[in-house]
Amino acid sequence: MERLLFFVLLSAVLCACRNQTKTQTPAPIVVEEQQTKPDNNDLLQALQGKWSSVADSTYVLEIADGKMRHINKGQLSAETDIEVDGSCSNVACRGADASDGWCFLEKGQFDIQCHLVLKCNPNELQYAAIGAANGMLSFKKVR
Repeated sequence: MERLLFFVLLSAVLCACRNQTKTQTPAPIVVEEQQTKPDNNDLLQALQGKWSSVADSTYVLEIADGKMRHINKGQLSAETDIEVDGSCSNVACRGADASDGWCFLEKGQFDIQCHLVLKCNPNELQYAAIGAANGMLSFKKVR
C-alpha cells in the first residue's frame, strides 16, 4: 500500500512539473501556392493548326507560327500577324479580363484587334473579339 501511495504522489509531482514548463508551439507557416499560367510561347503553340468555324463550315482559320490566315469558301481573305498577350495587358485589350482566359493580338496593316481566348484545347477554340458586337467565335480543330 505504501508503494502505491508513493507512486501516486511521484506521478502527481511529475505531472505538475511538466505542466509548469509547458512550451507553446509556434503557429505553422502557410505558404500560398501561386498559380502560374503557361508562358506566351506555350499559349501560341496551343493555337497552332487549322480550325473550322462551328457557325459556318466554309470559314477556316489557319494558324502557323505567328501568322493567322482567314479562309472563306476556300479563298484566302486575310493574313495577319498574331502575338500572345497572356495577361491581356496591351491597350487594345482594354476591357478584357485575364482571369477569364488569356488574349492574343491580331495585327493588321493599320490596326490591332485583341481577342480574349475563353477556351483552347486540342479540339476546340473559342474567343471573343474585344470591342466588337457579337464578336464570339467558336471553332473545331480540323488538323
